[in-house]
Amino acid sequence: MKKYFADLWKKILSIKAGNYEIAAGLACGVAVSFSPFVGFHIIIASFCAFCLRANIAAAALGTIFGNPWTFPFIWSAVFYCGETFLGLEHKGQGADFTEIFEKIKEMIYHLDFSGFFSDIWPILYPMMIGCVPFCLLSWIIAYIIARKLLKKYRGESYDIGNRH
Repeated sequence: MKKYFADLWKKILSIKAGNYEIAAGLACGVAVSFSPFVGFHIIIASFCAFCLRANIAAAALGTIFGNPWTFPFIWSAVFYCGETFLGLEHKGQGADFTEIFEKIKEMIYHLDFSGFFSDIWPILYPMMIGCVPFCLLSWIIAYIIARKLLKKYRGESYDIGNRH
């Protein structure tokens, strides 16, 4: 695992862009990992990075934050947060995400989306609302950490003249 992160860090350091561009791109990827739109994270992160004039490759690498080890915690947290913001009663056990993905797969396979609003929307909507504070906070934290690490390992000179 240590080697994996060391290799990932080497890839990040080798990106030909300024510290701001890389840090903002990584932050976009990390932030988007908190959204419930699994399968579209790289596309959304790339779009966010483009809008912020950040590095798109760094944004794609940042989406690695959302992975099979972190998703159960992320989904539970954003679902609970969304229910709280919407004033919904907490059901005690949360959502069964395995069942939700199975229903989505069946809907796509059969091209029958008639059950979307009865089966999927009651879970997806609170997650969409609940992910907003997590996305914002994680972007800020990831940006600050990445920017400090990049300055430490690459120096300040990577910020001069790299912004357009």
